[in-house]
Amino acid sequence: VKLYAFERLQKNIIKWIRNEPLASYSNSQYLKFLLELNILPFKELSIYNDLRLFYEIVYDLVPLPLPHFISAVDPSILRGTRANFNIINGLDHTSFTDALNFKTHSALSDSFFP
Repeated sequence: VKLYAFERLQKNIIKWIRNEPLASYSNSQYLKFLLELNILPFKELSIYNDLRLFYEIVYDLVPLPLPHFISAVDPSILRGTRANFNIINGLDHTSFTDALNFKTHSALSDSFFP
């Protein structure tokens, strides 16, 4: 689903709510109106919903299993740094990793200078 179409729909809904069907808003005005109405933009709303669902899965608030490729971080494979201190010492049980290992493609990866 294209996010752009939903954002356009949301802009038209805001215009309808404000009774300004022919108005043209800048991005900052549009965000200001969304905040006044206590509405998240669609992009942030989808991110929020994904994070909320992940939280609910992790804490067994919904009857869905954690996907097989996501697991808790194994403290034994981490380097002893300040950022990993709580994980290594068993104080942080909320860190997860995935087994997919996606590689991002850089525009410069095929260039003459690697």
